[in-house]
Amino acid sequence: MGITAAEVFQLAARFGAKKVHEQVNLVAPFVDKMKTLKIEGQTGYVTVKTGGIGTTGFLADGAALPAGDSKKPEQLTYYPRHLFTRLDLPRGGLELVRDVKDGVRLVNEQLDTAAKDVARQLGRAVFSASLGSPDGGTAPGQTTIEVTDIMGFRVGMALDIYTAAGAAQCVGETADLVAGTERSKIVQSINWTPAAGVYTITFTEAIDSATGTVTLNATDLIFLRGAKDNALTSLDDVTSESGDVYDKGPTDIAEWSGNTLASTGVGGALTDADLRTVHDKIRLRRGEEVGAVCTNPLVLTSYMNLFTDNHRFQRGDVLDHYKLKPTFDGIAIEVDPNC
Repeated sequence: MGITAAEVFQLAARFGAKKVHEQVNLVAPFVDKMKTLKIEGQTGYVTVKTGGIGTTGFLADGAALPAGDSKKPEQLTYYPRHLFTRLDLPRGGLELVRDVKDGVRLVNEQLDTAAKDVARQLGRAVFSASLGSPDGGTAPGQTTIEVTDIMGFRVGMALDIYTAAGAAQCVGETADLVAGTERSKIVQSINWTPAAGVYTITFTEAIDSATGTVTLNATDLIFLRGAKDNALTSLDDVTSESGDVYDKGPTDIAEWSGNTLASTGVGGALTDADLRTVHDKIRLRRGEEVGAVCTNPLVLTSYMNLFTDNHRFQRGDVLDHYKLKPTFDGIAIEVDPNC
């Protein structure tokens, strides 16, 4: 019976986007809950006007009026970003399917696999294109690295690794090999039980190049594949107090920066006071209430452990689908493993 290449294309065009959307709901829960502007395939514009004007003030009866004043709005732009993947469908499998239904099932299975990988990359990229740095140096020929932040790493994903100066360590495909670089590394396994807070990640092949050896350093930077130069603007970018967002930063526009606070507890541990400091800072600068709180399962556990003694009477817990959903000052906490 078989199924033709043209029919595969038709199925991918019909169901591909739908399957990505379904997988995003499963793999990237925070993305599904966010309010986004749908301006697909176009350049987007953001107009920012901050600060007050000097003419605003109380005036005595009969006093002279001040000269007029105005504020110049700044216009920012953002551009489309693309997530790309490819299907590998065996010709023999396509030709030997028994009927159309069997062929559709085969193609849909591959579409599900591709869609899940796209959704997984998107789910992490929303929070940060960077996956941090190795915990320490890795000698040539090794197949493992150690990291302290395990969130964002998944089995089967491809990683690009650069030096702090931006030179490629492990980037690209085999055909792109040049002296001193190697193709992207594929995660084979993850040890989810950390030793002293350090997690071990194993790659499918050693960290060597075709023309030499590669030594990873603690200053190297790990990215989602292709994300160093092509990633979308992430929450990590938006919350930065010093970085540019849409080509503008604090030096360009007053108050155009995020709100961050390094934990000051013992060993950098999460504290309720730190959360309240950030919470108050956002509300004061924004002039409105905070819309959402998001974290990953590991940090949520740290937060819940702050209230071990009064779990039974924890204030603000909400019964959601027959389970208690944790809150922070009445704001429901969304849990996303990509965060």
